[in-house]
Amino acid sequence: MAQSSVPYDVVIVGAGAAGVGFGVVLKELGLERFVILERHQVGASFSRWPEEMHLITPSFPSHGFGLLDLNAVTRQTSPAVAFRREHVNGQQYAEYLQRVASHFDLPVHTGIEVQRIEPLSGGGFAIHTDLGELRSRFVVWGRRGIMT
Repeated sequence: MAQSSVPYDVVIVGAGAAGVGFGVVLKELGLERFVILERHQVGASFSRWPEEMHLITPSFPSHGFGLLDLNAVTRQTSPAVAFRREHVNGQQYAEYLQRVASHFDLPVHTGIEVQRIEPLSGGGFAIHTDLGELRSRFVVWGRRGIMT
């Protein structure tokens, strides 16, 4: 197989639940040439929730009958177990995501603003950031909102 001219197989934009969860899957699949770009901190959008705001769907402290925790980003983890409560608040969920990213040693780079993504004529993508350009075969948009 020919060597790829792009340094990353996957660039994930956003380190919230989608970005962290996808990163864990890539790690478990043995993919090493990927990076997660986050403009703030892991789980930042959740950490800005008002303290009174909690996840609507309950996290279950035990996985009885083989059921998954709907708020978990991996099969092996649960915000309910981490915080011993069914309805975690945003700050707790952000901390849960930070713990998952750390535990799985995800390649998260914070403080990077993705400004533009463009397809390359030979395949792959150019990801333009405030710190320069990255190239990747695939891009996963895990950030809230629409890029303009």
